[in-house]
Amino acid sequence: MPRAGFSGNRNVGKTQVTINTNGLRANGGSGVPPSGSPVLAVGDSFTFGDGVSDGDTWPARLEKTLARPVLNAGVFGYGVDQMVLRAHKLSPQVQPGWVVVSFIPDDIERCELAMRGAHKPYFRITDGKLRLDNQPVPPPEPVPLDAFRKICGYSWIVHSTLKNVAKTYWYAGRKRSIRAHRDGATVAGRLLRELADELASQQSLLLVLAQYDLSLSPEHHQKSTEVLAHLKDSPAMVLDLYDDLEKVREQEPERFKRLFRGHMTGEGNQLVAERIAAVIRTVEGKLGLRSRSD
Repeated sequence: MPRAGFSGNRNVGKTQVTINTNGLRANGGSGVPPSGSPVLAVGDSFTFGDGVSDGDTWPARLEKTLARPVLNAGVFGYGVDQMVLRAHKLSPQVQPGWVVVSFIPDDIERCELAMRGAHKPYFRITDGKLRLDNQPVPPPEPVPLDAFRKICGYSWIVHSTLKNVAKTYWYAGRKRSIRAHRDGATVAGRLLRELADELASQQSLLLVLAQYDLSLSPEHHQKSTEVLAHLKDSPAMVLDLYDDLEKVREQEPERFKRLFRGHMTGEGNQLVAERIAAVIRTVEGKLGLRSRSD
């Protein structure tokens, strides 16, 4: 989880990153204090807002759009399994009106891993039921030197080259991954369905959001569709951004490129926030809901 109390801009994009004392990313201040029942956002680096400052993440833009608190609990590198665990942990504390779980297709495969650089919790299906494994999660291990780094680490020429062209590998090595199974889509879908049922019992609503990177490939869309199919006839709302993004790519190709810079830009996150806000307003309108502070 992000380190509570961190604040700084020493990163590649020189963007301001502020972590509150509760381990959530700050939203940069929207001027008018938001009011009403909070929206809890959980996800990976797309939710956290890699590459943009605090006020340009989609949770920050959503807070401004809805004028209600949005709590950014996104974490770099999380799989859907870790997102769901974080939602289970935080929901009783913050009592959200909505929980938004946002994933990209790669997060589905992360559900199959017991290690992704570091050990992580994961679920497997045993006797038809989900079982949480890797508990307690083992502490991080040093990344061992491979043969190339051992031999060439004494070369000034190699060092000068690789520190610029392969900095992560040269300084940190190849991070290990350990695959525990290949049931990522089923595990992710069932976890989200169980989360929807639990939140419904707490009078909270779940929105599951499928996001995508610049490639916007049909294969990735198929992966997301497989997970979202598990939510049919569940209390969860589903928002798949593939068609929205495909429309922009076809009709406004230059704008589509501006939506991404590795992760999403502020402009891209605004589009995401607007789509989420539309769903929340539509559902609350149909249900006749008002924020808990009203």
